[in-house]
Amino acid sequence: MNPSYDDGDTRYAYAVGRIRTLEARLLDGQRVERLVEAKDFEETFSILRETDYGEEFGEERVASLQEIEQVLQIKREGAYRTFTELCLDEEVRELILSTQDYQNIKVLIKGSVTGEDSDFALSQFGILSGEKIKRIFKEGRSQGFSTHLRKAVEAGLSYDTPEWIDIAVDHEMFRFWSARAKEVGNDFILGFIQLILDLENIQTFFRIRRGEGGLSFLEKALFFNGWGEDTMSLHRDRFLKAFESPWEGISSYFFATPYERVLREGGEYLERKGSFASLEKLCDDCRMEYLRSTRLMTFGVEPVIAYLYAKENELKILRLVFLGKLYGITQEKIRERLPEVF
Repeated sequence: MNPSYDDGDTRYAYAVGRIRTLEARLLDGQRVERLVEAKDFEETFSILRETDYGEEFGEERVASLQEIEQVLQIKREGAYRTFTELCLDEEVRELILSTQDYQNIKVLIKGSVTGEDSDFALSQFGILSGEKIKRIFKEGRSQGFSTHLRKAVEAGLSYDTPEWIDIAVDHEMFRFWSARAKEVGNDFILGFIQLILDLENIQTFFRIRRGEGGLSFLEKALFFNGWGEDTMSLHRDRFLKAFESPWEGISSYFFATPYERVLREGGEYLERKGSFASLEKLCDDCRMEYLRSTRLMTFGVEPVIAYLYAKENELKILRLVFLGKLYGITQEKIRERLPEVF
């Protein structure tokens, strides 16, 4: 999957220079492999002290899981601040950061349904802070939301199960993303959103296939985008036709698409081991493959976007490694779950 893009937006010359410096500090595959091979928590921290995480893990002691999460959160905050600072286009900035607003809406709606306190799960990285979006939601002041977020709230509140709340809000998010991306007119962003939508549909297909939702559930759950289903790189009919196919025949419906390997290997692993780990990893790898195309760019907003997601990917890798070491998961099992580095 190689996107086309306009490499001529010289406004981003300084930004891309900054990003290249930050990219050089990201963990490479060799360093990640050393972390996986570390014999215990102490050795893991020793390796990380040689990296950009050295300042946070500088003390000669093993941090607790809570301290680890705090460090990862600090790094995540830094990545979002960098993106907000370097992204010069308001429309692009709103498009990317809105993901966090939609996530917060899902958290608050599900919290209101279950009666559980969900404040800890609120993201602070959206267009609206977690506190502000919570205040608007709790006070019932829907006018405090932009039109697209208000639609998401209304859609989510029409359901009372977490699964359907997620689906309803995500449908509204993709409608907004698709419309906004079309307004922006950047081929890279258009392609990235299409990629995310396709991968979400693939994972939705397997979750329902593995569960008990049935074909009618799948029809309602599949995502669409703002250009209409005929322009989707994976048309919904492929999923509907493949749904009742034997496991070994599913990937044949996606032959000659960029996702054939994802469906074949992810589906085989799911059938054999009952785990979505391989499918999730393959989807993450697809995203990284797409984002790596920005490493050749000298100008443009694309490297700024790619770095944000590359850092998110790195933090996910570290979290998986730490949890694996904590719970005594074998190196082989940890590797099976780790996405590729940027």
